[in-house]
Amino acid sequence: MMLERNLATVLLCAAIVACSPTNPEWEKVRKLDTPEAYAQFEKQFPASQEAALARSRRAALADEREWRGANRVDTAEAYAAYIAQHPQGVWAARARARQAELIAAAPPVPTPATAEAVEKAAGVRATEEPKPAPDKPPAPEKTPAPEKPPATKPRAAVTLQLGAFSSAERAQKSWREAQGIVASLRNSKPLVVHGSGSNLYRLRVEVESRADGERICAALRKAGASCIEL
Repeated sequence: MMLERNLATVLLCAAIVACSPTNPEWEKVRKLDTPEAYAQFEKQFPASQEAALARSRRAALADEREWRGANRVDTAEAYAAYIAQHPQGVWAARARARQAELIAAAPPVPTPATAEAVEKAAGVRATEEPKPAPDKPPAPEKTPAPEKPPATKPRAAVTLQLGAFSSAERAQKSWREAQGIVASLRNSKPLVVHGSGSNLYRLRVEVESRADGERICAALRKAGASCIEL
């Protein structure tokens, strides 16, 4: 339905343009055929006859580019990011179906100990009578050491997960692609986590602050890659 609506909009705009003089800049934009070119045309000629066609084509190109990015990464997180940006996109149904397949294939998370077992263990420890400590001679008075200046609190590191993959090779490939998108990652060391009982290899990296994490995730998502903060 969405595809038919987009097609009808494109045909209507094309008919309007065909019956009126063509803006010379419009022909240049059509040859470039990029979202950035169409966005610039809309900004320069918002009231032109081709503005609606530029807006429709820009949305279609952005949808297609982000779908290809999610499909290349092929993780549940990547498809979730695509669906959040294009809930009614041309590939939204396929993205939801593939996301459901990946979630179903992931191993179940081990359940924690029950509350009853924890309470029982705590009760056993509580019933044990503590043994009296032997008498100790009074300790000699010590000269207090000079106070040290408070240490500078280190910056809290933030862990980012860049996807979960079926093999370590795919995780390393995705890491190289991420380094090509975000230059600051080229000096970082990735961590590929393969937990017991799991058939997925999770690609993670530590950054210095939450602000760095938000900046890196925004750049990766814009390029169609996956990135979540843990």
